[in-house]
Amino acid sequence: MVAFVNFVVRHSFVTQSNDITDMTVAAAFKPHEISETISGTNLWRLGFFGARNMEGTGPRANEIHQLLPPAQRSQTAFPGQNLTFDASSRVNLNNIGPDQSFPFYCVEFAKNPLADPDFTFQVANDEVPAILCQNSQSLPRSAPEQETRPSALFTSVITRFQITRSPDDTIPSRATITVTLEPHPRTDVITGTNLWQLGFFGSRNSDGSGERKNESPQLLLPVQASQPLHPNEPFVLSVERLVNMAGIGPDESFPYLCVEFGKQPTASPEFLFLGSDEDQTIVLCENARDTKQVPDAFPEDLVAEPDLTEDPILIEFTTNDLIVQEDNDDVTINLNLNQINDREDLTISFRIRETNPASATSGKDFREETVSTTVPIGSQVASVTVRVLDDDQRERTETFVVEIDETTLPENVQVDGQNFITIHIEDSDCCSNEYFEMGEVCYRKVIELLNFDEAREVCQQDGAELASVSTPSKNSIVSDIANGQRCWVGAVVHGDEYTWLNGDPWSFSNWRKGGPIGPDVH
Repeated sequence: MVAFVNFVVRHSFVTQSNDITDMTVAAAFKPHEISETISGTNLWRLGFFGARNMEGTGPRANEIHQLLPPAQRSQTAFPGQNLTFDASSRVNLNNIGPDQSFPFYCVEFAKNPLADPDFTFQVANDEVPAILCQNSQSLPRSAPEQETRPSALFTSVITRFQITRSPDDTIPSRATITVTLEPHPRTDVITGTNLWQLGFFGSRNSDGSGERKNESPQLLLPVQASQPLHPNEPFVLSVERLVNMAGIGPDESFPYLCVEFGKQPTASPEFLFLGSDEDQTIVLCENARDTKQVPDAFPEDLVAEPDLTEDPILIEFTTNDLIVQEDNDDVTINLNLNQINDREDLTISFRIRETNPASATSGKDFREETVSTTVPIGSQVASVTVRVLDDDQRERTETFVVEIDETTLPENVQVDGQNFITIHIEDSDCCSNEYFEMGEVCYRKVIELLNFDEAREVCQQDGAELASVSTPSKNSIVSDIANGQRCWVGAVVHGDEYTWLNGDPWSFSNWRKGGPIGPDVH
């Protein structure tokens, strides 16, 4: 068990283009003196996201699950000694800022789900991540004049070949090729279609120069060619293809097996590969004498059985919360796998249900059903579409849940983190009935002699709430609507502490002479 009692986090930002920003995080987390020494591999996770509040709760914007490079994820934690990290990454600040939907940016420190060995992670006395948020006033918002295209950068590449050679070179041989690239911490996030190209050929030379034998310029499936690239997350491509090995081998004129990795000419959007406009590629070769080969085997006669001793495939939602508009109809939910699906097509089933207590209603706000999606061989991403139902009622934000049905997953497939995502439905209906719109808010004046609780109940029965007068502009609107009459507003006080019912901070008030009145001073 390790319990952390003190945290220090410092950030620095350098804007690159529009909302894409280089971020450096220096962090120190101090374990309690009574903590155990924690050592192993993949122990720690340091993430980044935008939040709507200082506590970092609720929906998250542009979350990066892991900022730490591999070496820092396995640092040993000693009792009473600071555990320090220095991480760099490119982050997307779209919608994060003082005038944006997510005015706070947060760093989250937690146990890595892949920690080996497993251990108990605590902050103070709670088994929760450490989340530290700051107001985004200091975030950079303007970009210097420079190259605006994103760049794919890598620090290391490892290749692995396995050749199942046919007894007759006139018959293609089966090749399993795995390429593992370590992205540079300052690489841009690269997403799009037709991004990557992975080729195979035989060569006379160990560097792949000169004549190429039996070249196959593209081994990747379309979904693999569009695999996204993220900083500090291993980028793995694994393919199984039939290749022509005639003339390639230890005793042949072309003794080297080579792969070539680069950007596709038709990549969309356009980006720089290795920071250059030129047609650069990464070429790696291996002596065929050192390649694992299965001689005298006809590839079509081989039956590949799944190896259940391999590391499990982990499924993870790309976010824990998703905000949608009521009139969007179809909502797409994205998931990632921790590795390429190289076994068989993987089907993931989902249950769509109400939250507890119920907020959105099945059959009225969403369609309660079981849906599924398939992750084909060679892919590392998945998505599923659910249906949101529109209505003509003015409502508060409602929620429902889309949950992975873990009982239907194969034995070697697991959920990483929580097994559900919460969908927040924001009302898209214009002001209707007796309401009228002012300042993007719908108002209605009710002339009845009511106490505070009765007035609030009338609003809630209409799917609304007493007006929170949290800014001078709202005060002006409500004052005009009241037209000199006394009105209940959405403020409550407990002791000396005032709060607005909609959650706005108490930074403005303009009570008429005599101050607020009412039972318990509402």
